[in-house]
Amino acid sequence: MPEKTQGKLSKRNYSEKSLTRRAMEYFFLGMAYGLGQALGLTLIFALVLSYLSRLISAFGGLPFVGEILADLVKATENALQSIK
Repeated sequence: MPEKTQGKLSKRNYSEKSLTRRAMEYFFLGMAYGLGQALGLTLIFALVLSYLSRLISAFGGLPFVGEILADLVKATENALQSIK
């Protein structure tokens, strides 16, 4: 148990763990946090892609999306031609 000096921990016994041990704990906690975050985001992204895939197939598949993109390209080309 660390010695107390006027309600504060003494500098000599500031921590029962060494500095390197605390650094290693923070490192491994950070690694675990990063790994958990990466796995969670991967699962969420996979669910969103699955949902979008079902949504696109419900509207008739990719030709529907292709038509929208073609219309957008035509509108953009017409707008650029009218500027010249």
